[in-house]
Amino acid sequence: MVALVLGLSGPALAQSRGEPPGPPIDLQLGVTLSTPPLLLDGGFTQCHVVNVSDTSRLVAVRIFDAFGNLVASELCGLLEPGRMCVLFVSGQQLIHCRITVVGGADAVRGALQVLFPGSGGLIVEAR
Repeated sequence: MVALVLGLSGPALAQSRGEPPGPPIDLQLGVTLSTPPLLLDGGFTQCHVVNVSDTSRLVAVRIFDAFGNLVASELCGLLEPGRMCVLFVSGQQLIHCRITVVGGADAVRGALQVLFPGSGGLIVEAR
């Protein structure tokens, strides 16, 4: 299985360059949105979240398998308004995405998208 992370916020990009991470997210204080499971059968998936509020928000994205095991995660850090964070995974398994945001659930929109080369894909919203 391969996991690739694309964070489009300043702190997330700083983390990918090996710089010290921004303030940690206390996941106990955040609100978690989840997607229904999708079968990742030879395609690849992306769990993406966008900050739709007018305030920067601390955000984390995690992908789990059907047994509740963590497959991949990304601490997006402080996500500025209008910015998004994306977590990519490939392989063959049943997965779902959890997005945790410090602030209200209405501050972000997220989804899990599975793409199959040459034949389209599926997308489900995080709630």
